[in-house]
Amino acid sequence: MGAQQSRSSVREDENTRVLLPQVPLELSSNLLADLDSSIESSFARSQYTEQYIQKLVTEALAKQHADVVATFTAKQAEIDAALSQDKQLPVTSPEVAEKLAALKQRLEARPRVQVLDDKSLKAKENLVKCLDIHAGQPMRCLTVAEEFKSQVDRLIGGL
Repeated sequence: MGAQQSRSSVREDENTRVLLPQVPLELSSNLLADLDSSIESSFARSQYTEQYIQKLVTEALAKQHADVVATFTAKQAEIDAALSQDKQLPVTSPEVAEKLAALKQRLEARPRVQVLDDKSLKAKENLVKCLDIHAGQPMRCLTVAEEFKSQVDRLIGGL
């Protein structure tokens, strides 16, 4: 029943096999011409695929960027609105006087040192000299500043 035709027949060359279909294939001349004239290779198809994927990624990134910009703009508008409300509130003299009195009370509550001992004065002079020498580079005077801070802490702790 046609089993012989669908099997591969062995020719003279053992490595070559010819497969014979059960039904005759009829391909149109247009299809064959299109296949022959196609300049698209697997490399070209991979390039097209890569371009398509890059286009999708670019669109997704553009959408994500637009979302971030929209979120940032909304947050900025909220902050601007809050700041403008603060600026619109008039500040009266009694309110300012009240805030000033509260700050004065906080300042008076802090411990004061009227007389500095020799070690504290020496540490202060060293810090001032170091900051003058290394103007614009205060991190170079960090150890001197720590020494001055420890002297001040010692004096405040002694009160």
